[in-house]
Amino acid sequence: MKTEPNEPSKETIAQEAKRILELIPEEKWIAHNYTNEGECRCGMGHWNEYRTGNPWNCDYEPQLNNVIRKFADSQTIRSRFSLDVTMSLVNDGDVKAYPQNTPKKRVMALLDDMIAAGY
Repeated sequence: MKTEPNEPSKETIAQEAKRILELIPEEKWIAHNYTNEGECRCGMGHWNEYRTGNPWNCDYEPQLNNVIRKFADSQTIRSRFSLDVTMSLVNDGDVKAYPQNTPKKRVMALLDDMIAAGY
């Protein structure tokens, strides 16, 4: 009997985001702005640049933020401003569940939690 190799599992959006964003050096992360017009970006600015080549192009932002919102709702995680949770709010330190001391560490912790929860 011939056996077929297992089909590789599809990467989730949280896994893809972690794979891409964890490679970006800590010093190239900023808070409270998509970009400093140099090489520094917030997490979403880095994601946008990876997906589109432009940190200001938000075409893929809803795709990731919708999954983040679904995860946050399932865990009852809230921002200090609203019931909404986005990568930008985590990046900027506005979500108590992610108190790490740098934007990159906060976003990586969020993605790790999402991956552990199956997102």
